[in-house]
Amino acid sequence: MERAAFYQNRAAAKENQRQYESAIEDCSLALSLTPHYLKALNRRAHLYEKLKKWDECLLDMTACCIFEKFKNAVSD
Repeated sequence: MERAAFYQNRAAAKENQRQYESAIEDCSLALSLTPHYLKALNRRAHLYEKLKKWDECLLDMTACCIFEKFKNAVSD
C-alpha cells in the first residue's frame, strides 16, 4: 500500500500542475498495486472528467460506488 499511496500522492501533485494524462498514469500504477484503492480510483475518475473522457470516468465512478457499497456492507 505504501507504493500505491506514493503514486496516488504524486498524481495529486501532477493534477495541481494540470498534468492530467501523467496523473492518470500514476493513478493507474497505484491501482495496479492496490486494485481497490478508492482514493486513486476516485482521483482517476475526476481526471477523466476533466479531460472529458466520459466512458472512462463512468467506469471508474461505477467501480468506486460498487467498492464503497461492499465496504459499507461488510462494516454493517
